[in-house]
Amino acid sequence: EHYGLTNVLGPYDGSLPTTQGTVELRNRDNAVLLQVNYSDTHPWPISPDRGGHSLVLARPSFGEDDVRAWAQSDRIDGSPGQADPVTSEPTDSIVFNEWLAHTDLPLTDAFEIYNHGNDPVDLSGVWVTDDPDTNKFRIPDGTIIPPRGFLWWRADEEFVFQLLSEGERIYLVNSNQNRIIDAIDFRGQSNAVAAGRSPDGGPYHYCLASRTLGQPNSQPLRFGVVINEIMFNPMSGEL
Repeated sequence: EHYGLTNVLGPYDGSLPTTQGTVELRNRDNAVLLQVNYSDTHPWPISPDRGGHSLVLARPSFGEDDVRAWAQSDRIDGSPGQADPVTSEPTDSIVFNEWLAHTDLPLTDAFEIYNHGNDPVDLSGVWVTDDPDTNKFRIPDGTIIPPRGFLWWRADEEFVFQLLSEGERIYLVNSNQNRIIDAIDFRGQSNAVAAGRSPDGGPYHYCLASRTLGQPNSQPLRFGVVINEIMFNPMSGEL
């Protein structure tokens, strides 16, 4: 009913796991024809988990069971029953770049966004939230981020929600509220230690050596103690 589709097979009596799972296509003899093992953690897109997007096979040449083959749908709600469109918006070059979630006054929680494109982008009406069901902070009209530029906001003074020090997800939603521009799933932070992408706009994020809100990110923080060796499946089967 939601999509207005007709001649739909079903109903499907179950539900897909929200964190990770397997979807299989089997023939009448129960042989597996196709199999997809999906997850809601990086490098899989985050937005299909409660964000309203679906996963779409955007690059099938990698094979259906390769994470590189999958992307978030072009729009929230996906496109069941038809090919997923491929559209672009100026905000496609915008990403979360640094965030600070564990603070004591005078420090406050903060987040930074970065424009990795070569053109300025108008951010008027773009939303930032940590709950995909509620848009919490609207970027003011007339806010322009320059090419390769940074903008950042702090909690209480500029946005009205706190980032959780134990980790959570934050979402950047377009002004029409029909596409998630970027989403980050971060883990717990040490007090006063920011996390972010390194290099700026890159695919991976780390604890950062220093807080650099509004500027290029520092190098990842290198801790004095690291895990150096792991035995996860000994031959004896015993620990």
